[in-house]
Amino acid sequence: MSEHLRKIVLVGLLGPVGLCALPGCRETMGLVDDDVEKRRDMARPSDLANAEDMAKSDDMARPGDMARPGDMARPDDMARPGDMARPDDMTRPDDMTRPDDMARPDDMARPDDMAMGFDMRLPSDMALPGDMSLPGDMTSGPDLAVPPDLAMSFSCKGADAPGTTYKVVTSSLLLPTGAAGRSYTYDFDGSGRARNQLKSLVQAVMLAGLDLQGPIDAAIKAGQTLQLATIKSDSLAGSMCTGVSVVPAKPTAMPPKFDGTDVLEKTLVTPADLFGRITAGRLLTRDSKLLTASNEAVLEIQLAIGGMSLALPVHALHAEGTIEHVGGVTRIKSGVLHGVVTASDLDTRVFPSVAGVITGMINSNPMSPTTTTLVGLFENPGNPVTMMKCMTATKCCKTNPSTCVILPAEVKMSLVGTLIAPDIQAFDAMGKWNPMPMGTMPNGMTLGIGFEAITASYP
Repeated sequence: MSEHLRKIVLVGLLGPVGLCALPGCRETMGLVDDDVEKRRDMARPSDLANAEDMAKSDDMARPGDMARPGDMARPDDMARPGDMARPDDMTRPDDMTRPDDMARPDDMARPDDMAMGFDMRLPSDMALPGDMSLPGDMTSGPDLAVPPDLAMSFSCKGADAPGTTYKVVTSSLLLPTGAAGRSYTYDFDGSGRARNQLKSLVQAVMLAGLDLQGPIDAAIKAGQTLQLATIKSDSLAGSMCTGVSVVPAKPTAMPPKFDGTDVLEKTLVTPADLFGRITAGRLLTRDSKLLTASNEAVLEIQLAIGGMSLALPVHALHAEGTIEHVGGVTRIKSGVLHGVVTASDLDTRVFPSVAGVITGMINSNPMSPTTTTLVGLFENPGNPVTMMKCMTATKCCKTNPSTCVILPAEVKMSLVGTLIAPDIQAFDAMGKWNPMPMGTMPNGMTLGIGFEAITASYP
């Protein structure tokens, strides 16, 4: 019996339900048991059987899904191309490497963009301290046009001036005599009154028959009391910024030639640095009355008196003279040095030096008429100082001129001493330069001497 015929007989005997108790019968017969199907559906997760659910992208991002063990291990989640390529994820938190960030206008002002052309031309940028040191800024047109950058700043004092340096040495020092052209008076304190107390002293000594100019000339000729001056200027014809520096020279072994070829040395003292200018070939340094305690200069002027060198510390130095430069040789003609000696220096340096000079002159030629004149000027039996001194016979010049001494106090109390005296109020209570026009408490003696100078070399 064929298989088909056999199934028909069985259906007739058992019925459709009984027959489909056999495996595969229900599918073959097209019959479905709803209860069995429901039980099969309950046994399998709907998500696992749903291929479309597996591919849903929003399902992948649900918080609930993130906690499922199965989700955590999904290969496609771990390497999700969309996530990996997101620019903001790749560069956060600083955003510094995002391509679109690099081109943002507000980023262009960052330090690495300082060299941009438009930034360099911004007026506000040009004045920024940081911009001033940038190489590009140093060569930019607007920066080069700033007046302070174009004209270098000089104090015009001493060596701090533009131009060429010229060095000279004094070839003569001229004491004031009161004769025409040799008074060398000057308004030191702004009072409008020209003074030179040294002139009165020189005149008084000359009346006593003493020669002061001769010993000074001899000392300069021998190279013993020379002054060195350095002039720095961009023109000897005219310049509003000329520096001048003056310093004593060391005594020379051989007499100088004063022809522009002398090689000299300066002493190891602080030079007197002066503010200067040249007008129509005439050198002028800043007026003494305009100087302050912080910028006034002091020079020890060397003077030879009676075979001795007298160093006078001269404050608020002022210099002037006519400059010539011919054939490589510089000359200063009709020069004048002005300054003030403090009352303290008169007592501690000038009077002792003068007393020593006078004593030497008397002892060296005790029987000469000059000695008699000097003894009469400085030794006065009526004053207490001389009376006390002459109690020792060997110290008394009237009786023992070959062994006697003239004391500084005797010089100060003499007629000459009254002329070596302060004539202006030029210093404050601390001894600092502070001129007071028409001051009533004189504490400085005015001084003015003439000079000439010529080219010399020195380090």
